[in-house]
Amino acid sequence: MIATFKPLPETSHFGSALIPVATDGPGPAFVMAWTGTDGQAKLNSSYSNTGGTTWNKTLVRQTGPSRLGATPSDWESSAAAPALTMHNNKLFLCWTDSHQQRLQLMSSSDHGRTWHNKRAIAEESSIAAPAIASYEGLLVVAWTGTDGAGTLCVATSDNEGRTWNKVTLPEWSVAGPSLTWYSGDAGFPYLFLGFTGTDHALRVRWCQSLNFDEFSKPGYQIQVLGETSDNGPSLSVLNQGEGKDISLAVAWTGTDDRQLHVSYSLQGFSPFSPKTTAPDDTSGAAPALITYRNFPAENDLLVLTWTDQNSHLNFGGADKLFSTVDV
Repeated sequence: MIATFKPLPETSHFGSALIPVATDGPGPAFVMAWTGTDGQAKLNSSYSNTGGTTWNKTLVRQTGPSRLGATPSDWESSAAAPALTMHNNKLFLCWTDSHQQRLQLMSSSDHGRTWHNKRAIAEESSIAAPAIASYEGLLVVAWTGTDGAGTLCVATSDNEGRTWNKVTLPEWSVAGPSLTWYSGDAGFPYLFLGFTGTDHALRVRWCQSLNFDEFSKPGYQIQVLGETSDNGPSLSVLNQGEGKDISLAVAWTGTDDRQLHVSYSLQGFSPFSPKTTAPDDTSGAAPALITYRNFPAENDLLVLTWTDQNSHLNFGGADKLFSTVDV
């Protein structure tokens, strides 16, 4: 059972990150991460094995010295929302630190209760929240640069973040991007990048397989949605590997009304559907959209976290938040 709507006591000036993990309790399990409002921008993570009805919070700090020689800190702090992914049976947390806006990476093997192996992502820095995904055996990170133009970048690592290969995109963004992927029925994987352009229009780009250089081609494999936001979008995939039509879902916070919206594209290539709006929920930041899969027992379910106008974190199944969810 997924919590239908759960306002949490925690607060953030930014969005949050969310990921489903293997459960060791009575219900579906999730890990959430966010930057707190305590004046010190501390990073927090929280684990729920009750479908989001109860959460166990942890302050993100490195446990023990890194084997790369880093010194443990009392806590980690962030200048934006963090990002989460599962890779090689580990939970990876990526964030923009609050000191020099450098991109940082850390991992956990116990659902975020303890964190290890902090390392910087080369010498890269960002003005906003990064995105992270596990794709075809690689860690993939996307971010908006600090070059003054908001240039988008994508980097991949085949050794859990020790070294990186970077691609610079011919696009620019005013916020943090989003990543997701799927493997189609023909076995070809696709990686999708969602972002908000400097005109505040939502866009989605993609590459096939490991052809990351496709991201560097101007105007190549891109959709421009007829929607705008001051924040970044969030992407997720429905029905992957289930013998159904695969859908790419995008969620965002509206420019003027600050309402939460969601739209869908068949396989990510067809035009996106007219938006569906959560009539009673608004956000001060970008939402985090994920897919909870319990196939074949249940249909895929979109789950959303967001920061409301009072800076409180919220959690809920998208089918209960939006008036209709047609996929």
